[in-house]
Amino acid sequence: MRTQKSLIWFIQLMFFISSQSIAQEYYDTIAWVRIEDENFYSVQGNNFTRQNEINTLLSSNHVVHFEQALPFAKTPELLKIHEVRLNRPGNIEKLFKVLSSNFPGVYSGLSKFEVIDTERICYDPVDYMWTLTNQAPPGSSSWLWHLKQIDAEFAWDITRGDTNVKTAVLDVDPDVTHPDLESEIYPHFDPYTLEPFGPKSSSYIPSHGTTVASFVSAETTEQGSTAAGDLAAIGFNTRIVNYKIYGYYLTWRQAVQRALHASSVMGASVIVSCAGGLLRCASLTGQDLEDAKLMTKEILDNGTIIVMPAGNGLDTGGKCGTPGNYTPFWPFHPEVDDRIIIVTSTDSVDNHQHYVDGVEVTHSHFPQVDISAPGYRVMGATGTLDAPYEWPYYGSYRGTSFSAPIVAGVCALMKSIAPDLTPAEAKYIIKNTADPVADAHLFPGMVGAGRINAYEAVKMTGTRNIYNTTLTGNKVHSAGYGFNVANSSVGANSNISLKARIEVNIESSFVVPLGSSFEVIIDPDAINKDYDQPVFEFSLNVNWVQMGPTGQLQFVYSINNVSSSTKTFYLKGTANNDSMSTSTASHTLSAGHGTGGMLPITASTQPSNWKFYIREGDSNFTEANVVESGP
Repeated sequence: MRTQKSLIWFIQLMFFISSQSIAQEYYDTIAWVRIEDENFYSVQGNNFTRQNEINTLLSSNHVVHFEQALPFAKTPELLKIHEVRLNRPGNIEKLFKVLSSNFPGVYSGLSKFEVIDTERICYDPVDYMWTLTNQAPPGSSSWLWHLKQIDAEFAWDITRGDTNVKTAVLDVDPDVTHPDLESEIYPHFDPYTLEPFGPKSSSYIPSHGTTVASFVSAETTEQGSTAAGDLAAIGFNTRIVNYKIYGYYLTWRQAVQRALHASSVMGASVIVSCAGGLLRCASLTGQDLEDAKLMTKEILDNGTIIVMPAGNGLDTGGKCGTPGNYTPFWPFHPEVDDRIIIVTSTDSVDNHQHYVDGVEVTHSHFPQVDISAPGYRVMGATGTLDAPYEWPYYGSYRGTSFSAPIVAGVCALMKSIAPDLTPAEAKYIIKNTADPVADAHLFPGMVGAGRINAYEAVKMTGTRNIYNTTLTGNKVHSAGYGFNVANSSVGANSNISLKARIEVNIESSFVVPLGSSFEVIIDPDAINKDYDQPVFEFSLNVNWVQMGPTGQLQFVYSINNVSSSTKTFYLKGTANNDSMSTSTASHTLSAGHGTGGMLPITASTQPSNWKFYIREGDSNFTEANVVESGP
């Protein structure tokens, strides 16, 4: 166990919110405008458009930038949006009126950029250190308790994530020189602005993006490898793509613009944002609301999961509303799209209510919260710029800024075993596999479905249910954990494979017609795991062969022993509920070996039904051993 010097570290964040009575101000040098006619869209080259009259008009009004705001969007309505920038103060609204008047029906929907007085982050580091022990008692808030609390190690038994799964963190730019993040963040620059990232201060806001990223996927080292850093994170092998949306005074439009870029261009599977323009309290209306809905819908329709913090409530940091009346942030708000996941905090004993030195610092809670996750006194990374030694590269924090990336990391694990998992499915799974929040009765309907359980969420993600379904075509269906199959069938002239890591349960009434095939494949990588699992790979083809006045029902099978020891397998084929005939076989196979064969049943007419059994260990066949049946 490593020994560290004791250090008391005070970090304070001052956060100011403008009075709502102050009128909203807008920039007069930048706006978004809709163009309804493609002939008037921006073009590459020296001219703004193909229309000389418009080019002259734009230049005379000091326009220096006229381009599609979302060229990477798939939604046609979003491709209409153009960003206009002036190089000096002017009257952008007057310019829009001239364009609209001279070219009726072409220009619509001017959206001016509001002046931002302050930026928001859900951030409040705790002012004391961890006790640094890996053997802390249950309920302790020391070291990496939050990973134990969400059953991370059991989730990692199913999947350790995938380097091809990317989580986009939209926040303060991260410290890419941190030993726990250098290999996890790629690229080492903002993919939208191409601004390079470097070392960051360990103080105040500059470290926020570093900390958030470390809860998604700090370097987590496989057994037998040498660790570059000291932290571990739920995302394990997940990679991070960072966008800087804090410090630029970006509006919500530009922040969502970056989010859409992350989804459509960088292929992010998950997005989490805990700072900047995505933490807005003022609701959107009119065209702004419609634009936000369109952009958000495209992100989610791409399959990208969006995770947002609920806010810090009574604690220091970003929040919307007041005690008893907290609300979600905009623009990633449930009214924009209800597939967005909103996260609040729990502590080491699964309480939402939290006190520090007798002062309540409970984080935001409201009916739209979907899930809770550890967010009080959790260990994360900090900047290295002013920390030449190992400590204090890490510190203890609290805030929904840190519970949200924990949920994002779980979602990334889920995506690693189910790449086609939709945001709606992800939200359903984490809500239906959660553990209880201990003091949920104090906040009825306000802390979501419970505290996230990574293991149960990953397990449910990896379990695919095939109920009342006909499987058609020539397809391999994969599941990260296993399949449950009931009241289903394989279609005519179809060849179906079910490939699972742990198990395939065929519960009842599964039909494979003649001329079709069905196989079960258990991933050999799953052997020697602590699961009640099958120990074989198995495939079967069933055919009826006419042989003059009689025919033959042929069960043609193959079997592979994927266990680590010698196993005996017993097989049985029956037709017409055993009234016609029964054929049996057995094989003893050493580890890693396989064989095949045919069980024939001869009959005067084609059987009206049949069953095929396989059992490991003995020949005591029951209905539970039926792997395939058919007409």
